[in-house]
Amino acid sequence: HVFSRLVNKVRTIGSVKPTKKGIASVERHARTRQNEEFILGAFNEDPTTSIRAVGCIIDVSRSTIQRIMWDNRQHAYHYKRVQNLIPENYPAKVTFCAWLLQKCDENPDLYTKFYSPTSHAFHVVEPSTHTTIT
Repeated sequence: HVFSRLVNKVRTIGSVKPTKKGIASVERHARTRQNEEFILGAFNEDPTTSIRAVGCIIDVSRSTIQRIMWDNRQHAYHYKRVQNLIPENYPAKVTFCAWLLQKCDENPDLYTKFYSPTSHAFHVVEPSTHTTIT
């Protein structure tokens, strides 16, 4: 019985590979060439675009978008805004840095309250202590 089914399958679809749910040729609705081009174009145009937003525009699931991006060696990431250093802000930033250096000269242990040398990042090292720098 098994061999007769395999022979019949080769005659009908030309292959013995298993098919999903017995359907030989599934027409794709979400992962079409047009959708792939739209998705890749959307992220190339604006890398900060949300996967959910693109999915809503073309009615495609987030997992489909992620698979398309993965297959094209692109990865979704969370866009993180940072402060731009623009000339108008230089005086304020220089003033703050000078003030902070002065406070650190007055209290050499001050920087340990908010800077971790192991992670090279500023954060609250002792969250239970509230210190106001004036």
